[in-house]
Amino acid sequence: MAKATTRENSEAIPAKGAVYDPLQPRRFALTIDLKVKVESLPTWDGSDDNALQYFDALNEWARAGRNGDLIHQLPEAAPLRWTGNLKMWWSNQMGALRVEMQRDYFAFLSGLRRNWLLGTWLEERSIEFAAMHYRQRGHRDDDPFQYMNRRVFLARVLYDLDPHAMVKQVLVKMPLEWSYIIGEHHIPNTDVLLKHVKDMNRTLTSAMNHAQLDSAQLNRRLEALEAKAAGGNRVWHTKSSDNPFHPAPPAKPQPASVHYAGEKDWWEDDVKPDKSAPRAWDEEKNVKHEVLIHLGMVCLASGSKKMRPPPPEGYKFLESTVISK
Repeated sequence: MAKATTRENSEAIPAKGAVYDPLQPRRFALTIDLKVKVESLPTWDGSDDNALQYFDALNEWARAGRNGDLIHQLPEAAPLRWTGNLKMWWSNQMGALRVEMQRDYFAFLSGLRRNWLLGTWLEERSIEFAAMHYRQRGHRDDDPFQYMNRRVFLARVLYDLDPHAMVKQVLVKMPLEWSYIIGEHHIPNTDVLLKHVKDMNRTLTSAMNHAQLDSAQLNRRLEALEAKAAGGNRVWHTKSSDNPFHPAPPAKPQPASVHYAGEKDWWEDDVKPDKSAPRAWDEEKNVKHEVLIHLGMVCLASGSKKMRPPPPEGYKFLESTVISK
């Protein structure tokens, strides 16, 4: 609530009904009342479903008052806004547990996790954090900033770590393609991390898109190699450009007159205009070429089984004077 105060105790607060003089704007100043009422603190019924939201709201108050007494008063004031079974449970705590939880703010949060939410909730949230990955089910449309924001939020609730250790914990499941962009060793805390990710959001998204395309191409090549190793012929059901080992043939042969100097054909070779007949896609030649490559690979893999045996008298090599040890 705004109120009138003195300016460095030089002038008194104007009496009721006094007229403000615009020629003396510094006669009195307006300040903001920074006192926090208990009714302003978040409420909680102790439910597991909204525990994360409660911790996040409480952390906002703690960060706002970290330079004053508020962070030390929260362990005593926050339970006044509890309801239901949680309020009754807290009223029954009259011994060492209550004293320990009210020691400081971090002991308060830790006590809630261990004694009210118990190990089941903590274990489930830890598993959720460990399994979290970029664009997982339910978050297919997330961008890098949204994904990192969710991880920072959950990590702050689950772990009591120093700022740099918290950054390392958040980046444990970071996609490999982001490591050279983010550079965790130069990020001191999660606030800087979120700002950096937001600034590089488009670059991080582009890196993942390129990685997915490369992965799809690699998978197609591996499938083709497995088909060759099994002795089968891979049938490309889609267009010929999907073949990972050969560029796509032209849709139809073009006359040589349409090529000009400096152009590239579909083999990425310099086109040399000539008067010959248009080149067609020689499928039979291509199949023979693949068969020869396959047979060569088989011969190399078989090793000595395909080698000609040495002559009975042996090979006539010059005798070496070097004695091997």
